[in-house]
Amino acid sequence: GLIYNAFMSTGLRMPRISWQQAEVGPEVDLNDILPGDLVFFVPENATAGYVSHAGIVTDVRGPDDIRFIHASTSR
Repeated sequence: GLIYNAFMSTGLRMPRISWQQAEVGPEVDLNDILPGDLVFFVPENATAGYVSHAGIVTDVRGPDDIRFIHASTSR
């Protein structure tokens, strides 16, 4: 809901479900990630490509230190 609402507040359309959001736009290499990009999470034991969660990058301090915001629940 966070990503959906953030996009809608700027007049941009975005699906509500994280796996559908992962299908929108080009994939960005981790070395090229910037604030504003979306990050998607696949559970360790999940089927390849299964997206369970998403966030919006807020700060990139290095390849192992990427800060992001997310909604921890659908409420």
